[in-house]
This record gives sequence, C-alpha cells and structure tokens, in this order.
Amino acid sequence: MLQYLEVHHRTSRHIAGSPDLRGTILTVLCSSTLGLALVGCSSSEPPPTPANYQVLFNSGHAALTPEGHETIENVAAYVRTGSSLRVTVVGKTDTVGRPPGNWSLSQQRAQTVRNALVSAGVPGGEMQITWTGEDQLNVPTGKNVAEPRNRAVNIVVQ
Repeated sequence: MLQYLEVHHRTSRHIAGSPDLRGTILTVLCSSTLGLALVGCSSSEPPPTPANYQVLFNSGHAALTPEGHETIENVAAYVRTGSSLRVTVVGKTDTVGRPPGNWSLSQQRAQTVRNALVSAGVPGGEMQITWTGEDQLNVPTGKNVAEPRNRAVNIVVQ
C-alpha cells in the first residue's frame, strides 16, 4: 500500500479516482511516525544547525596541542547531548612543503582527531573522515605560506 501511495504521489495520479482521497491518506500517514519515511512527508522541525569546530596544529606535525585536546572535549560533550546526527572530520594543511607530504600530513591530522574523538566517547561509526592536503585551504594563500588556520582539522557536527 505504501509503495502504491508513493508511486502515485510522485506521478500525481489519483488514488481511487479522487485527488482529495490521496491527499487525505498522505496527510494521515505523514502525521504518524511511520510517515516521516515516506516521499512527500517531512518533519515539522527544522534540521539542527551544524556546529563547527577547528583543531589547529603546529607546522609539520599531527600531534594535538593542549588547545586541540580542549576542542576534542568540547566536541565530545556536544555529541553526548544527543543533538548530533553525524560528525565530519576534514584534515587540512598549509602550502609549506611538497604536495604529497602535505596530503599525508592532512590525513594524519584527520586520523589523530578521529582517534581522539573516539577516545572521548564519540562513536566512530557515525564519523566521516576525509582530508584535502593543500587542495582546499581554509585561508587562500600562495605557495610556501605558513598560514596557521590552514594547519587544521575542521569538524562539523550536525
């Protein structure tokens, strides 16, 4: 029945020859907990606003600083409130050094932050981890610029 409703709702066909009946059925289903999974149904609550964090690193290193540890604890505390659905971790680097080394360093930084978050109680299965090397800088710069905000891992909790 639900597949029938979904197909006919998407193609704007009438159920039992009556568009009013189709609308009534969808209204009833969408108002139930089950209905939130149907095409055309949506929650009345807006999605949560993402929380953004940044862990900065010393040049050429992937070890957490004391400030980095503090940020990890803040992220973990936020996640424990139950308000998060997904954690995205993106490793970054500045443009000092060669691209292959920077790529590897951004990966190491992302992995360091992921491991620290898991140790702080954030479920690893709900985390997406990526790294960009110097391809997507936080702050655009030229080559061989030691911009501290580019030596980072960005964390988005939503």
